Amino acid sequence: MSNLSIRAKLFLSFGLLIGIMACMVAFSIFSAMRMNAKSVELNTNWLQSVSVLGNMTHDAGYARNLGISRPLETNEAKLQQLVQQLEANRNAMDKDIDTYRQIISSASYSNDADRQSDVDNLNNIEQKWTNYKKFAGQCDTLLKAGKRQEAIDVMTGPAFDAFAELNDSIVQTMKANQEGAADTAAQIQSLYRSNITTTLILLAVAFLLSLLIIYQLNKNFQTSLQELMRVSDKVASGDLTCQAAIEGRDEFARLGAAYNTMIQNTKKLLSQLQHTAEQVAAASEELTASADQSAQ
Repeated sequence: MSNLSIRAKLFLSFGLLIGIMACMVAFSIFSAMRMNAKSVELNTNWLQSVSVLGNMTHDAGYARNLGISRPLETNEAKLQQLVQQLEANRNAMDKDIDTYRQIISSASYSNDADRQSDVDNLNNIEQKWTNYKKFAGQCDTLLKAGKRQEAIDVMTGPAFDAFAELNDSIVQTMKANQEGAADTAAQIQSLYRSNITTTLILLAVAFLLSLLIIYQLNKNFQTSLQELMRVSDKVASGDLTCQAAIEGRDEFARLGAAYNTMIQNTKKLLSQLQHTAEQVAAASEELTASADQSAQ
């Protein structure tokens, strides 16, 4: 930096600091975008999926309970109420499946294999639900035919097994989504810790670089000023043999060179004045001698 002007040194120093600050801002923005993407993935994909699957468990289980209660109910008014509730729960389960399909279609996946895995799980749930509804439909048909015991046997036999398979599929899919949500949450925490660590490192680098810049500039300015003060004191005391030793091409070096030129010119001027004074003294002596001779 000794070959740079003071202005260039200051611009370079502030430029480095601004560059580090710009890097910190860019990193912060990039990190915020990554964390936001992960948060969106967690909220719109995983948590919504877990919520919908929870609704599936509730609606399917409630439909199963209503289906078992229906053949056992003898009160006609309550039976009609059970039928309405059962139909509403079956529709709710169908809606849950459609909602989960929409979540899969709108979600962002890192690869097609993960998307296909979710599609396969959903198809498996839908197939098991269709299979359960088939036995529930048989139960409805038997009840309409007045075969109550056979309807009970269907609901407690094949329909029960079909529901168990359906529930297992939903639970396994929910567990996979919960693990995905936990993994995404862990990634967000990891990103947060990484961002904090990187930001602290950049701040430390900026702080150390600032100290280094301040130290170098102060050293350069102080050394140059001390050298100029030394030469000024010497010249003030009448010593014209000193020289300002300032390396570089900045303003202090140019000022030191000007000092040296001024000292050299002053020495020449004094030398010329001394030579002139000697000549005047010699001439005066000659005039005095000539006058003395004339007087005699």
